[in-house]
Amino acid sequence: MRKLITRDDLFNQVWSNPMTKVANDYGLSDVGLKKICKRHKIPVPGRGYWAKVVHDKNVQVKTLSTQNDPKLEKIAIYASAKSRLSPEVQQRIEEVTWRENQPENKINLSSSPNESHPVVLRMKKKLDSKKPDNNNLINSKAPDLISCSISVESKFRLFSFLNTFLFAMESRGHKIEAGKISVAININGERLPIKITEQTAQPLHGVSSTSLQFKPNGNLVFHIDE
Repeated sequence: MRKLITRDDLFNQVWSNPMTKVANDYGLSDVGLKKICKRHKIPVPGRGYWAKVVHDKNVQVKTLSTQNDPKLEKIAIYASAKSRLSPEVQQRIEEVTWRENQPENKINLSSSPNESHPVVLRMKKKLDSKKPDNNNLINSKAPDLISCSISVESKFRLFSFLNTFLFAMESRGHKIEAGKISVAININGERLPIKITEQTAQPLHGVSSTSLQFKPNGNLVFHIDE
């Protein structure tokens, strides 16, 4: 959702109400709104400003400077996807996020797990029999497997990661199910197919990492950087 306002309007808003309230009205964080103000050269109240207002202390309101750049005068604010969710869903997201951030719920990657997840066992059997293609990648794609395209060198790190991840999902009450073209995670009735791809471009300083993205098409996509 996009909202168009003038520079004057936004200036008046951030000096009439706390930044958090104005930001929430636009479906943004206060940090995000401050960045917009900075880009458009709009001064904002400093720390402690609203506390002084509440206690009827003297405060200084800054003035909005005149700018010759017409691009600064019109502001397009794009609300986050979260802001379009119902209050119930937003509350649920906050509850789950809080729970996952607790130290006891931290997921630690095990290099020598006590057992292997059935999906990982099938992945091992499939990928161990595959020969690399012209890009030195091995691939899997089947309803009871996780769709992936990785290098042979990343295979064992992939197995270790998937084993930890899948058991962690099941411990949270989510189901691991076969899908049309790949294994999916069923979270409260919402099925998220999993896809794993390896970046073939050489990263800086030899950094090795695994990242997760949620695609608009409903897929969970892991990227492995070598």
